[in-house]
Amino acid sequence: MAITTLLRHLANIAAPGLLFLSPFLVFVRFHDYPIWRPEILVVALALIGLGMPFGLLIAIRPKTFGAAALTVLVLVCTTEVLVSRYPDSLTAWDSFLQSVVDWGGSLGLYAVLGLGAVVVVGGLIALFGLLGRNLGIVMSTVFGVAAASTVLLPTEATLTGEISKRSRRTRVCL
Repeated sequence: MAITTLLRHLANIAAPGLLFLSPFLVFVRFHDYPIWRPEILVVALALIGLGMPFGLLIAIRPKTFGAAALTVLVLVCTTEVLVSRYPDSLTAWDSFLQSVVDWGGSLGLYAVLGLGAVVVVGGLIALFGLLGRNLGIVMSTVFGVAAASTVLLPTEATLTGEISKRSRRTRVCL
């Protein structure tokens, strides 16, 4: 029983750090930078350390503090990944905002954004609240597997789009 409690607390403390670490490792692997370089390891340890205060909140009271802390962290990481990976999403967001303003004015914009925020945040808090004491275990498993698969699985460079006849004759060394 003491071992399971210790593992649960370790999972609670590690979950937010792993949530921060996973997108960083994907970014590093995407740009073909060696993961085992000292600067990458220092940043990885810093990200894990940055998540520890949030992990302590989860360990103290997972159903209330943990649900709120992980909701904020998931929203921040999702926004960061969306904006950094898909820069066109900002253009789509601007066009969405403009269409809502055209449809219902600025009051309609605030109503739609407020309702959307309530639905998303409320849904995440409810989902994380339902996990209760298992919140840290589930989150650390999900993001631990994401980080481990990013590090351990091989990457393959692929070309997308059409290649012209002239570019087929040109050799490119990476």
